[in-house]
Amino acid sequence: MKFIPRSILPKINPIMKSNLINTFVFGFWGVHENYLMTNYNIDSHSLLLTTFHILTLTWQYVGLFIISHDLHHAEKPNLYQQILGRLSLICYGGFFLEQFSEKHRLHHEFP
Repeated sequence: MKFIPRSILPKINPIMKSNLINTFVFGFWGVHENYLMTNYNIDSHSLLLTTFHILTLTWQYVGLFIISHDLHHAEKPNLYQQILGRLSLICYGGFFLEQFSEKHRLHHEFP
């Protein structure tokens, strides 16, 4: 019998699936960031482990940006998407949605 999974979350509404993925990315970022800020001593860990944390955190910050960027392009974001998108944008770079959206619109108008 041949088993090829099409997705980890197969028959779920696409909006619900994206909300679950975004929640996982945001939550994992929060836990990882909190751990590094409160418990990680760079002097007592190897260069390899520290590099791993830096690369993982970089990937997570890209995820935060993607979550907030999706909010810009959503036609009718639900309340959960708006809250998570706004929080992601604040955590990503301290930006507020209204100001960032205006700059984002100008970026698409004048690339």
